[in-house]
Amino acid sequence: MSTIFPVSGNLGRNFTNKKITVKLDDSNYLIWKQQVYFMAKQHRLFSYLDGSNRVPAPRTRDSTTGLEIENPEFAVYEQLDSALASWLLASVTSSVLPDLVGLETAAQIWNAYILISQIQRSCTIRIY
Repeated sequence: MSTIFPVSGNLGRNFTNKKITVKLDDSNYLIWKQQVYFMAKQHRLFSYLDGSNRVPAPRTRDSTTGLEIENPEFAVYEQLDSALASWLLASVTSSVLPDLVGLETAAQIWNAYILISQIQRSCTIRIY
């Protein structure tokens, strides 16, 4: 399992400013996937896509007061995951977006792309 790296809020902002040259549509999954893969790897965020990054508990106990508080690790995780999910949704064409409605994490979106691509490839009719 991957661990969460301490990061500043700038990483999420800098990452979401990155553009890829191809928006995902029904015909260019492999090209799009390669660009997204390397962009996520470059910013050490691929573990958010493949699900290997552990999700911290949303709440924790304050060691001084013993009170339950928001877990700062979870806040960072949620911020980066949301930024990555938003960036992924912005990298697809409007014809693909309806397939992604209701998905809540970057990993769910990434896995939906993989599934959609596999279904499309298996449904391709080959004429010889």
